[in-house]
Amino acid sequence: MKPRLDAVCFGEILWDLFEVPARRGRAVRFERQLGGAPANVATGLARLGVGAAVAGGVGADSFGEALGAHLANDRVDTRFVLHLPNRTGVTFVTRDARGEPRFLFYRHDSADMAMTSAHVDAWCARGAGDAAWLLVGTSTLV
Repeated sequence: MKPRLDAVCFGEILWDLFEVPARRGRAVRFERQLGGAPANVATGLARLGVGAAVAGGVGADSFGEALGAHLANDRVDTRFVLHLPNRTGVTFVTRDARGEPRFLFYRHDSADMAMTSAHVDAWCARGAGDAAWLLVGTSTLV
């Protein structure tokens, strides 16, 4: 039996790599966190008990596998996540002297940017369009 489907979030699924400043004797490092507004909205909804799915692409690589596991662990329905030959997208996030975030995107030819109207048609044929709510991320419009 398929899980209840209240909301489907279409769009980017990627990793944000947040800079952790250097401390005494330690180098700067980066901490991986779920990225992409649609993936984060689906996670938030699922944590609130809403039947939420995410529809998008991740790479057929270890980053993509880890994203799928992360989403499933948060009870997000991943039946519409495609594992494509493209690499998984990442974004580096650093902060300037005032603490404002700066973003460096590594998403050229990444799986989240490889979605086409054919993928959306296939998802809808498999039930994504039956959800009460649809969220479309801005990158999806590209």
